[in-house]
Amino acid sequence: MWSSRRFFSNAALSRKEQFVQNFTLNGNSVIPSRTGRGTPCKSSVLVPVVEIDSSSIDATSPLDRLSVVLTKRSSLLRAHRGEICFPGGKCDEGETLEETALRETCEETGMAASEFEVWSRLEPVLTSRFDRAVMPIVAELKDNSILGRLSPNYDEVDYVFSVPISQIVSNLSYTLFIHPKFKYRLPVFSVHQFTVHAHSQSVFIPASLRIWGLSAIILHQTLSHLSPSTYNAFKVKFY
Repeated sequence: MWSSRRFFSNAALSRKEQFVQNFTLNGNSVIPSRTGRGTPCKSSVLVPVVEIDSSSIDATSPLDRLSVVLTKRSSLLRAHRGEICFPGGKCDEGETLEETALRETCEETGMAASEFEVWSRLEPVLTSRFDRAVMPIVAELKDNSILGRLSPNYDEVDYVFSVPISQIVSNLSYTLFIHPKFKYRLPVFSVHQFTVHAHSQSVFIPASLRIWGLSAIILHQTLSHLSPSTYNAFKVKFY
């Protein structure tokens, strides 16, 4: 059974320090067929983690309230419409990958760059066409009250929501993909407990959400370093 009490086993380290240490020790946790190592990255996404303060959660530790923040892309967009994803996009001239992820997050959700503590880059991930790589940037939202006063750009996102890490880990499955030259499996997360923090008035919000594709690969990688002893207990190999 998953328990966030097993997160960050060294209490002397900060959450950021423990995550970076886990990433260094664990090495690559990307699905081998989708690793973008060696491919130039011109896009990045932010993976916001946040400690949600909720009296409805039975928690003995603040870490039991850890969640990730995602968005649902607007159904009016030309590309990837209606998909669950992390905020992000293409780099502007002269930007670092971290600056891009934070800028895009601000533009999509209204959360400012100063409201995050950047933890680490992860391994770059290839897109579905295997021709471009996206760099995930993990960062902690320092004040969860910001989620109550978001000002999203509804031309880009339908809603912004958070999901407890425990809910994500408990609902792991996979999908098999068959490429002309090889087969591979990707993680899929079906979540039923989530909190919508801001949404457009006309959008329909379903009872459950499915996180798949690039976002699921990034979540898989993030969880591998957030709680390696627990998440790796599933022993799911994505090849």
